[in-house]
Amino acid sequence: MGYLIELRNHQEHPDVKRTIVDNFAVLPDDTISLPMWYLSGETPRPIAAEMQAGVEFLVQMAEAMLIHLVMHTADKRFPFIIQEYEAPDIDPKKPIKYRLSVDLSRLRVDAGQSGEQGSGGTRET
Repeated sequence: MGYLIELRNHQEHPDVKRTIVDNFAVLPDDTISLPMWYLSGETPRPIAAEMQAGVEFLVQMAEAMLIHLVMHTADKRFPFIIQEYEAPDIDPKKPIKYRLSVDLSRLRVDAGQSGEQGSGGTRET
């Protein structure tokens, strides 16, 4: 992400270095090169790949901020955890990546209530 910031800064405030953008070009072997960008004096890099990486980074940051917000506002009486689904387990029709769950290993039940049964319910131990 820092590289994108440098590109923008040198485009807006050129000095010794400046941002260079090369569009599609026909190469000597009659192939077409991808659009590239770079800072003068540095190696050109493909725009499409860099933009895809930038978008992925921003999505990850947005997910992290949402998770922090959820955990900050969650009821502290319950040991909530965020569980991440593995990529193969994510349904493309419902692309849910995270689930809010209660960590049962850290859940504490008041000893005075542990012997009580709910109305008509059974007690599991």
